[in-house]
This record gives sequence, structure tokens and C-alpha cells, in this order.
Amino acid sequence: MWMPAKPQTTPAPDGSSWSLALPFLEDAIQAAISDTNTTDIDFIVVAQGVYHPGDTTTSPNNTDQSKSFVLQPRMRIGGGFRGIAGLPSNANDRDPSTYVTILSGDLDDDDVDSHVDGLHQAARNENSFLVVQVSDFSTPVDDVAELDGLVIRDGQSSYSWLGAGIFVPTDCNPNIRNCVIKKNRIINNGLGSDGAGIYVEMNASLFNLTILIEDTVIEDNESGAGGGIALSNYSKARLTGCTVRHNKATGVGGGGLMAHDFALFTLLDCDVSENTAISEYGPAGGGVRIVKDAELYMKNSTVRLNEAIDTGAFVCGGGGIYVAGRSRADIVSTTIEGNSASGLGVVDGGGVYVDTDEENMPASRLINTMIHDNDATTSHEETFSQGGGIFVGQPENCTRRTA
Repeated sequence: MWMPAKPQTTPAPDGSSWSLALPFLEDAIQAAISDTNTTDIDFIVVAQGVYHPGDTTTSPNNTDQSKSFVLQPRMRIGGGFRGIAGLPSNANDRDPSTYVTILSGDLDDDDVDSHVDGLHQAARNENSFLVVQVSDFSTPVDDVAELDGLVIRDGQSSYSWLGAGIFVPTDCNPNIRNCVIKKNRIINNGLGSDGAGIYVEMNASLFNLTILIEDTVIEDNESGAGGGIALSNYSKARLTGCTVRHNKATGVGGGGLMAHDFALFTLLDCDVSENTAISEYGPAGGGVRIVKDAELYMKNSTVRLNEAIDTGAFVCGGGGIYVAGRSRADIVSTTIEGNSASGLGVVDGGGVYVDTDEENMPASRLINTMIHDNDATTSHEETFSQGGGIFVGQPENCTRRTA
């Protein structure tokens, strides 16, 4: 057990207790990597405070933007502990909302804290490109890795990048619990910029692995697509009790979430709200974007007050949810309300857009779901808008069933 906290000098810290806590999280990660007992799970218990990638005892003020915290196989990092700021008897007290543990890419601590629009300030140009990298697992089915009770924030990439808060590569299936993923940005330069908050990709041979994300808030992140979280290449993520809000996509869409290329999202008891997809290229999916053979299963959730905004003259749609490209969605016992799609060209599906134009398009289903107060509006007098609540392309390919 390794316990980062305020630096201790006498005796030398070794992470064996709060009084001998290691001063930096990177110190604890390196100590765990050096541990020769590979059968144990390394628990890294982190006290309240702010920790930067690359900071160590020997190099306490890292300025290398390429440095990240690397979550290793069989490693669990848990924050939200009082630590030595309290009396020795209550150092183990834990409440992540009170004893906030922040992993921050703001290397020089000069960012101005604000909502997603504050991500464009010049002070962020010195931030880490990626805050947390998950290492490849040698035995991904059996290995355990977890992030719990942490705030992961302030990553920013100024060139083509995938993930600025957390990047999960192939052969990994970490758990993310009780975390806040916020204020991460990938500048959309047309070269690919997906999943500013979390980006997940998977090896097709490991399609049975699922990333578990529970009781986590993903907010105020921005990228070209999948501003909050993006899945690709057979990856799977199950979100339970999560909030995805105030995220932005400035390219093809998916302000809150995006899945493509055989990826699968499962959302249970989640709130997807006030996300925005805005660009001149016909953004689709203000809240959720599901394309290229991907799937969405959503139950007991809300999709509300999301926007898809086209500033050019392209087709825009799916203010709340957009499903196309041989993809499918099962939406059960969910409320879709107050979403909007707007633009200068054709605008379809203020609440939901489902494209059934392609051959062999799998069936999507909305079951016991309420769709109300959504809007699709075009500002061009020579174009049109359709489906304020829901738009279905080629409706002759659809059937309506009643119980």
C-alpha cells in the first residue's frame, strides 16, 4: 500500500503509512512497478490534493507535456482520503467529495476554472497532452485495474490525439468508479480528435471485455467527436449511474458520447444532458452518436437539453441521439426531452434520428420511452426540417408494434 500525501522528510518516506507517505503519486506508481511480487494487487491510496503527471521526488516540477500517469495491470488507485491533513486517528477517513483528490494536467497551475468555453484560454497551452494512460494488460481477462474517487482533469492536446483525460488502449479493461472526468480538450484540427474525456479502443479478438464506468461524472470536455467519451474498434463500455453533461463536439458530432466500428455502449440509470455538437460540417448527435456498425443499449436514463447545431449548410440531425451507418439502438424506459437540432440546411430529428436507408440496417427499438418537447428547426427558407421528436429515414423499412 502506497500513500501519496504531503512530503515527509524524516524518516525517509516509503509509503508504508500515512506518516511515511510518498510525496507524489508517480513515486507510488513506480514503487508498485518495482514490487517483485506480481501476484498481489497494488493498492495506491491517495490523500486529498493536486497531483501532476511526471512530478516525482527527484523532479518535483515536471514541465514535459508528454508525461502521463500510467495505470498498470493489477493496480488500483483510490483517492478521496483525508490523509495527514487530519489527526492520525482519522487519516483513513474517506469522502471523495470532501477530500478531493485531483490528477491535473495543468502543469503550471494557471488555468482559470470555468465551464467548457474556458477550455480555449491560452494558459492551457502548457498542459499535459494526456493525464491518465492505461497500460496494455498481458492477461487482459484476468488482470484488474481501477480508478476510484479521483478527479481527472485539464488534459489538452494541440495536435491529432485520442483521449486527453483517460486513454484506454487495446487489451485493457479497467474499472472507473466514483470519478469526475472534466475540462479535458483535444483541439479539432481535422486529423482525428475523439474522446477528450475518455477514449477507448479494443482488439477485435477481445470483444468480450467491457470497461465498467460507475457513479462517474463526465463533464465540460471538448473534442472533434465524442466530447465526453468515445468508443471504437469493438470496444465495450457499461455506464451505470453516470452523468454525461456540458461536453462539446466541434466536428462530426457526439457531444456527449460516440461509438463507432462495432463498439457498444450500455447506459443504465444515466443522465446525458446539455451536451452540444456544433460545426459547419453537419454535426449529428448532440447527446449521443452511434455510427459504423456500433450499438447502443440504454435503460432507465434521461437524454435532455442536448443540441446539434450546423453553422454551415449541411444536413444536421439527432439533437438527442443519432443512429446511422448500419448501427442500432435499444432504448428502454428512457425519457428524451428538450433536445434540439438546428442549422442552415436540412435538419432532421430534434430528439432522435434513426437512419434506415442502408441495406441490411439492423432494427432499432424504442420501448416504453417518452419523447417530448424536442425541436428540429432550419433557418433557411428553401430547406426543411422534419421530425421534431423523432425522424426515421425510409419509414417503409420500419414497423410499429403494440402490446
